[in-house]
Amino acid sequence: MDFPSIKPKEAGAFAVLAMSGGGTIAHDDRLLVRAQKSNIGLEKGWRETVDVRHKGGEITIVNYYDREEGRCVSCEYIDSLERVDYGRYRPQCLRGLDLGYGASVDLMNNQMDLYLLDLFNNSGSRYRSALEAMLDLVDRGTLKYTPRTDESPRNRREAVRNRIKRYLKPTEYEHDIMIPGTLGKAVYDDIRASGKAQATEENTIYLRGRHVEKQTRYSVKIYDVDERDGTGSGARYKIETTLRKAFFKAEGITVAEMTFQPDIQERICTELEKGLSYTVGLLSGATMARLAEAVSVETRDRCYMPKEVARAMLRPERTLTSRVAELERVQAEHDRRIAALERGDRTLK
Repeated sequence: MDFPSIKPKEAGAFAVLAMSGGGTIAHDDRLLVRAQKSNIGLEKGWRETVDVRHKGGEITIVNYYDREEGRCVSCEYIDSLERVDYGRYRPQCLRGLDLGYGASVDLMNNQMDLYLLDLFNNSGSRYRSALEAMLDLVDRGTLKYTPRTDESPRNRREAVRNRIKRYLKPTEYEHDIMIPGTLGKAVYDDIRASGKAQATEENTIYLRGRHVEKQTRYSVKIYDVDERDGTGSGARYKIETTLRKAFFKAEGITVAEMTFQPDIQERICTELEKGLSYTVGLLSGATMARLAEAVSVETRDRCYMPKEVARAMLRPERTLTSRVAELERVQAEHDRRIAALERGDRTLK
């Protein structure tokens, strides 16, 4: 299958899917972990170590500090005032830092958000990535580290690790199912035609959790990846499920349990299956049969098909990590055989 020359961030995953086959491929894209600034241990001069965030060329204001009341008020409250006394209300800026290796931190109100981004290019432990980012913030002078014993890299690492386990909480986690070409377009078109969308914004169809509330456990949407990036349309599609704070809190999942992508998927599989089953259930009979065949599910009673197809898409062997490992194994075996033949070993079969 030919893909546009300008590659989106998911291009590697789709290339692996093209090489290995199997209809769909699963991976994650983003993890947000959150802590309270008052708990995480910021240095006194932390503001000097991060940037003031801008959006559209303007400083991002998150709220206003009321000097008379000694509390923060919302931007909406300030907008509702006929005349604003800026001597009383002091704007509070969003501050943060792009760490340069797929990690980013934002600080606002009493909240510190650590984002692990572009996880398509990270096959390591998400927990370890969070630890490395926090250690980086210590080195930059954003986070405080006061050793209680002899200072050493090991002691420093363990102190930061304990702080992460105690105060950082999983808050959002994006999981993706990618479907290529004509099959992906048929899925997308059926969902658009179903009339079950909560909202449709340009290329994106929201199916669940469009408006996130305190009790929202997950959101689901589908979109055309290439149209999103302005690189064409119709070659790559993605079903994106974002698990929310309410889910992690209810299930008691900690940041230390957010390790490797296939392991995380297994831990959250039941919740992912809910949204995917609903999504597959919106498809026409013909498209559902095509998707079922692509993921090796025998076509049976339509009542059971959505759940069975969802489970098939979430099998560990369909993850990007597992697919890459299998391709590497096959390549290594191929190289071994070629090397043996070059040595004159004719016993290989």
